[in-house]
Amino acid sequence: MFKALLLAIVSIFILSVFRMIAGALSKSFSEMTGGGSEGAQPGGTPPPPPRPAAAASGGALRRDPVCGMFIPESSAVTKTVKGETLYFCSPECRDRHIA
Repeated sequence: MFKALLLAIVSIFILSVFRMIAGALSKSFSEMTGGGSEGAQPGGTPPPPPRPAAAASGGALRRDPVCGMFIPESSAVTKTVKGETLYFCSPECRDRHIA
């Protein structure tokens, strides 16, 4: 029993070391050939595309006072109360706030 447990632990250690060496060699080879993975995530998946700036997506984000959702000013349903503009994600949230 003890021998089998020791064999399993040693096998896992050897596989881990081999995987670490293979990863380092793969990364070195990739950098030498010019196909570097700048910004790539583990597992070889490409990085996600950059998020657009707030101004490009419709202005600053405003929080809906009813549901707490953030929406761009350009697509928000607005209501002015006592000189203050409130931004809502939908007419339903606006109506719930008024009620």
